[in-house]
Amino acid sequence: MDPGGDASLNDANNSSISMGSNSTNHWEELRRHARQCENELDSKLFSFSKLLINTRTEQRSKSSSYESVPLIGTQDNFERLSFEIDSLLTTLRDVNGSMAQYCQINNTNSVTMHTLQRHQEILKDYTNEFHKTRSNIEKQMTRERLLEPNKKDLAGQFQFGSPSRANSNDFLLKENESIRNSEIMIDDQIQIAMRTRDSLRSQRSTMKSIQTQLTTLANKFPMLNNVMHRIGIKKRKDSIILAIIIGICLFLLLLYIF
Repeated sequence: MDPGGDASLNDANNSSISMGSNSTNHWEELRRHARQCENELDSKLFSFSKLLINTRTEQRSKSSSYESVPLIGTQDNFERLSFEIDSLLTTLRDVNGSMAQYCQINNTNSVTMHTLQRHQEILKDYTNEFHKTRSNIEKQMTRERLLEPNKKDLAGQFQFGSPSRANSNDFLLKENESIRNSEIMIDDQIQIAMRTRDSLRSQRSTMKSIQTQLTTLANKFPMLNNVMHRIGIKKRKDSIILAIIIGICLFLLLLYIF
């Protein structure tokens, strides 16, 4: 045997094992980065959704005394959260692109492709939710800016108006208060729906994780499914035999009695 040839063969095998290990580590690093971005996005989107509800509640509480409601703080929070969420979406989009490139270069199995598809679906859901919430907040802020002059005029009329005008304003105030109470009830229902949505999303992630693990186990142990199938068939056969024996015994008992 050629010692030089054996050494070259060993070096090639070691190099192949090292490349496979590095490839697996790279995929796990991409998955870890994607999960980190998804967790941060989930937290930011929840705060972003609460921004609209908190803005409405604060404006209703202050409008009862006809005070001017400053929108500067709300605008700053809106711009800050929008920038942070948009940056996280861009980062997650880049990570998904790297994962897709990894799957194209390497011969990946169905489990890896399913994992990539799940991360892409999560990115799509987060992107749609962000655009929808941002549009609603922008509409609410525009509405409040347009109504601000009317609130100031109504405050002046209530303070300096005639008695008849004051009675009319009282009626309008009661109607306005009724509308605000209805909005509060709607906001409460929205909060309940948001909590339910978060719970369902968490359950969906858990079920997908369990499904991925089961698929991985099935791929690692292909004989396990055959064994479980045979056990099920044997149980059904035993049940059928037991039912036949019980039926025969009952038939003989009836013949003996009658």
